[in-house]
Amino acid sequence: MADAAGFSRLMGVCEDATLATLSATRDILHAKVTQYGGRIVGSAGDGFLAEFASVVDAVNCAVDVQRDLAAYNGELQEDRRLRFRIGINLGDIIVAGDDIFGDGVNLAARLEKLAEPGSICISSDVYNQVKNKLPLNFSDMGEQVVKNFAQPVRVYRITLGRPQPMAELYPVQVLPNKPSLAVLPFVNGSDDRDLDHISDGLAEDIIAELSRFRDLFVVARNSSFVFHDADRELDEVARRLGVRCLVLGQVRPGGNGAVLEARLVDAPSGQVLWERRYECGFPEVFDALGDAVQGIATTLLGPQDERGFARSRRTRAANLEAYEALLRGRELFGHITPADDQKARLMFARAVELDANCSQAYAMLAVTHMYEFRQTRQADPAERAVKCAKAALAMDDDDATAHQVLGYISLYRKRFLQAQFHMSKAVGLDPNDSVAQVRMGLLHCYLGKPSEALDYFQRSSRLNPCHPGRHLGVQGIAYFVARRYDDAILALGKLPSPHYWDCAYLAAAYAMRGRIDEGRAALSEVLQAMPAFAMNKLAAAEPFQSVTELTHFVDAMHKAGLPA
Repeated sequence: MADAAGFSRLMGVCEDATLATLSATRDILHAKVTQYGGRIVGSAGDGFLAEFASVVDAVNCAVDVQRDLAAYNGELQEDRRLRFRIGINLGDIIVAGDDIFGDGVNLAARLEKLAEPGSICISSDVYNQVKNKLPLNFSDMGEQVVKNFAQPVRVYRITLGRPQPMAELYPVQVLPNKPSLAVLPFVNGSDDRDLDHISDGLAEDIIAELSRFRDLFVVARNSSFVFHDADRELDEVARRLGVRCLVLGQVRPGGNGAVLEARLVDAPSGQVLWERRYECGFPEVFDALGDAVQGIATTLLGPQDERGFARSRRTRAANLEAYEALLRGRELFGHITPADDQKARLMFARAVELDANCSQAYAMLAVTHMYEFRQTRQADPAERAVKCAKAALAMDDDDATAHQVLGYISLYRKRFLQAQFHMSKAVGLDPNDSVAQVRMGLLHCYLGKPSEALDYFQRSSRLNPCHPGRHLGVQGIAYFVARRYDDAILALGKLPSPHYWDCAYLAAAYAMRGRIDEGRAALSEVLQAMPAFAMNKLAAAEPFQSVTELTHFVDAMHKAGLPA
């Protein structure tokens, strides 16, 4: 079993480049499996499963794969490299058509999760067969407790070259001066992969509710979910995220509902500060979540009054089907392609259809329309976004997401007081929301306050240290407004998937630095995406409050060659 480490993070940085790298690595993998007489059983997404008649062939294949991948990665930039974890087990399987199943396959999957990027983990059965036959370096990892196996499993590692350490991917963060935590993705304790979105969704909900406590520092989901299956190195994970504590959990079927386990761990010492086990059906699972949030907050902050806990609790879906539709939508939205965003919108609409009183579903539906407006700047999606956001607030006036939507749309309608009201409300309701910090920064860019905008950007980066880089556009605008053109060029040049207005600000920054040819090249990207883009449309679209700041931008675009 093999799987690419950090694939989702790299997709967030640059989707096209990562898919191209994945295609090339698949060619290497498939060629080697064929060379060693193996058979590809499954090859979905960024992972694959292969079967061999000979354990020696399987190990030789894995070794060659890792060596070839290391050579291939050596020709790529660091942010383009895909490193695979590989697990190998020797055991009986169940053959069903072209697929294979059974404990032998399941253990291979567990071994793959134990491997570091660029390395191979093998079971003791594999080790005993190959230790005297292959000239490899084996290290005994001891007995490991793995999911769905009653007895610990002895594991050995084959290390080829130096695996990329976590330190190279994510630098250590300084601890904040308040109680701090990150919620890692909850483990799906069943073999049903369809329940992954439930376990992830429950962890996301705990993040969202804890984020509302002003006296807590809570890392964003985008960053904490990078460290899936990393609970064997908790202190290292916590240091990379810049927190003292971690919340770990597991969800599995039980009785007539589910069993939810959660614990709060002091990462440096490994001490469990709080833990609970809940057996419940739906919607009692929300009561369990509320109790978990209360237990974690009380442990870190001391007793809180009921108003504090009431502020953290959001309006919930009334039935399981609506909640699942909401989770499916959240899982799809904003990650891969516009087609996924459309599917997400259908899921949120389905949740509204199933539960007309679920404010979260209305708020997320508003976000999908806001993103469409962000891409097109057309009036219709803006109106739909406002309508859905107002519907969410009619049910729950403390829905921070809905306030964000209204703040964003108000800004582009140049209703600056409304924009400030709603964005301030959103940040106040959810001070740990990194996206709200970015959007507050955007507002301050257009208010002509670039230093304040950069402060909000820094807060967002600290809350989301493994951020995918998309909000570098806001930082670039702030640098441009501050007349820091070289910094603007650097920030905007790092954007993984720049939109046409990002290219417009890049063209403007180049022009103001006298780099006219580069400015015109960036402007050509704008005109290719928006052939009718012209000076009058630019002046009408950019919501600068100050005429001076708008003139500054328009003059820069004129220097870059934008037609009147």
